[in-house]
Amino acid sequence: MNMKKGIGLILVLCMMMALGVCAQADQEEGAGRQTATDTFQVEGKEAVVAVDLTGGWSVEFASQSIYLYDGANDGERPEIAFGYVIDQQEYDENIAEYSSYDSFVEDADGVKFSEEDGGSNKYLFAVGNGLYFMIAADQDADAEAVYARFDVKPGLALDVTTEKEDLIEEPLVGIWEYTDEENGIGAVYDLKGDGTGTYTMTVGDEEVTYELKYEVEDSHLLVTYVNNDTFTDDDVFYNEFRFEDDGTLIIKDSFDEEMTFIKKEGG
Repeated sequence: MNMKKGIGLILVLCMMMALGVCAQADQEEGAGRQTATDTFQVEGKEAVVAVDLTGGWSVEFASQSIYLYDGANDGERPEIAFGYVIDQQEYDENIAEYSSYDSFVEDADGVKFSEEDGGSNKYLFAVGNGLYFMIAADQDADAEAVYARFDVKPGLALDVTTEKEDLIEEPLVGIWEYTDEENGIGAVYDLKGDGTGTYTMTVGDEEVTYELKYEVEDSHLLVTYVNNDTFTDDDVFYNEFRFEDDGTLIIKDSFDEEMTFIKKEGG
């Protein structure tokens, strides 16, 4: 690979990573902040869990659980907290079991309580798509600080299929173009009404196009890139978006920077 092409492809990947929270482990977000991310599936639905490891913390992703350590996981250090994705039934069972506790507190963010007889501190909250997340922190840990290290977002529902038509309503459907003339970078979303589409990224003379499937939930765009060697079906990009009065589409990347897309005529 020549130097020009190599730099171009690196920039393409960097821009695509900036466009969302991707389900990959050991991903850095911003200067000095280290995170690890994985995707979990429950009853045909996905949740993307990112864990902040700043300060030398470590994490272990199991099949259905996440174990958090306040240092290196050397096999002897006990976890300071663990978390896992639960469904509506398990959430309701927890509420029924623990709502009588004096420590039980429910607000807009979720439910928090401390188990009696020296048990763990727990935090349950809604993820979306009918899923919930539970964090159990050690009784001696700073529970609020531990809870803050978990960032959980809904992934794609696994029953998305190209056989369905008109799943996505206007005005999102169409061809949307972003241009950064100063840096020679461009991006185009071609979003179809059946929840599929393409994403094309250009850096200078280099161009890469990916097929995708997408969903919309609570003013967020959930995208998975398919049929490629770069990303897997478990890599979900999650971005807040809105429409301006002039019809432009604003997509906020994972660094809270806003990218302005203009709808092409006939798109």
